[in-house]
Amino acid sequence: MLLDSPKSQHVEKLTTISGICPAVFTLYTDATCRTIDYAAQRAHYRKLLQHEISALVIGCHAGEISALTPEERAELIAIAKDEAKGRVPVIDGIVADSTSEAIRRGHEAVAAGADAVLFTSPAIPGWRDEINVLLQHYGAFEDAVGIPIVLFGSPSDRYGQQFALTPAAARALVKSLQSVIGMKITAQWDIGGFLRIANAMREVRNVGCLKAGGQAQFAHYVYGCDGSLSGGSNFSTADDIAVRALCLEGKLAEAKAVSDSWMPVYDAIYGTQVGLPVVYFHYRYKLAAWLTGAIEAPWMRRPQIAPPLEDILVLRDALLRAGKPVVRDVKQGLPVAAI
Repeated sequence: MLLDSPKSQHVEKLTTISGICPAVFTLYTDATCRTIDYAAQRAHYRKLLQHEISALVIGCHAGEISALTPEERAELIAIAKDEAKGRVPVIDGIVADSTSEAIRRGHEAVAAGADAVLFTSPAIPGWRDEINVLLQHYGAFEDAVGIPIVLFGSPSDRYGQQFALTPAAARALVKSLQSVIGMKITAQWDIGGFLRIANAMREVRNVGCLKAGGQAQFAHYVYGCDGSLSGGSNFSTADDIAVRALCLEGKLAEAKAVSDSWMPVYDAIYGTQVGLPVVYFHYRYKLAAWLTGAIEAPWMRRPQIAPPLEDILVLRDALLRAGKPVVRDVKQGLPVAAI
């Protein structure tokens, strides 16, 4: 049964976004992944809320948004709202290739109590920054739903053509859509690409420009990044908050040291620097959280499948070399979830 959303859980309508915003994992009762472990989910929200985070992002790729039913999404939002108690916003996700489906999901997010949505562009073959399509798609959603929007973009198509945005397109979206409060910008080490998109958006108004992933935190904050929206913040929450805070305080050497301490781990998570395929990086996020004791189990729904045992051992070794607390040994690979 869905929880009620009392007035004490109310968050003032968002106009921008900043700070550390964990892309929260979805946790399951067993390896089949057929059933969400709502008790474990509540405990994980509570653990994250012990830190000075800025939002709980439920509808994200690290949280397997595309694999969840409407009822599951609504229950996850309700529990997050119940735990957050109005201290931080709860953000749902919109991943839909049709405008009507996006609007339906938007209405579901509002009904469940979400304070904003993280909105992914539709995956259309041949897509290359089609601004007119985006303006129509997001515009129809804004007119029909009206909830604050965090866009999801990138200066390149490395993670999919639907994410690639030029600075001009980003500027046009912010100018045309009053619901946009920020963007999750996936750039990794392309700091120049991040800045070009961020600066274009900020020319219009004060919107939040958040980095994605755990790499290059120090470099992003030195150049004015407003925060982070990443699955890594499920397990590196305190350090993620510390890096940003130290940069804001001008303690750059300390900030760089904390940021750099995670570099071997994120090299293993993203894979490219250590010769592993990047496709498993969301599963590796969850494995890192499990290996360090942040969650009790790393299982994910299909189409996600666990990386091979050898890859898991590379990640475990990276955590150890980085001096991170590894609380689990690994003797065998993980099963594939049921359908």
